[in-house]
Amino acid sequence: MEIPVRIRQLHAQLESDGYYGVCGNSGDTIRFDFDAEWERYPEKTACVVSVSPQGQTLAEIPFQGNICTLPPIHQATLVLVSVRAGALRTTAPARIPYRTCITDFIAEESYPQPDFYNRLLAALARQPAQDLCNGRYLVSEADDYLVTVHGDYIMTKE
Repeated sequence: MEIPVRIRQLHAQLESDGYYGVCGNSGDTIRFDFDAEWERYPEKTACVVSVSPQGQTLAEIPFQGNICTLPPIHQATLVLVSVRAGALRTTAPARIPYRTCITDFIAEESYPQPDFYNRLLAALARQPAQDLCNGRYLVSEADDYLVTVHGDYIMTKE
């Protein structure tokens, strides 16, 4: 994703309202639109502050030209971006709202109960769901059929 930031009279701001970044992605870039006073500084440094409930982190990213690649942003609600170059030439930061991604949530891995699949298949087949065998079953003496301890017929050998 490319984030467009305009810099005019040492003030940085997003080029359009309603824009937001999404956490967890690598390869996002900022495309700066500099005014004329930045032309004499080919080498610049982007200062990126990520603001999250856990605190703030700062990344300083050297770049040339007008495109800077961001590091992956995690669990941030806001990112502040400014640029500096030369002898203390700097900007007021642009405010970029961020939204969390699914990998920012901390949760235990969960697996559905085994009978979930039987209920799902029964619903798809428009049939009533069958109870699962609880692991106790009976096999005939001739080993030609299998039933649950409750007498439910499971299979036969043919």
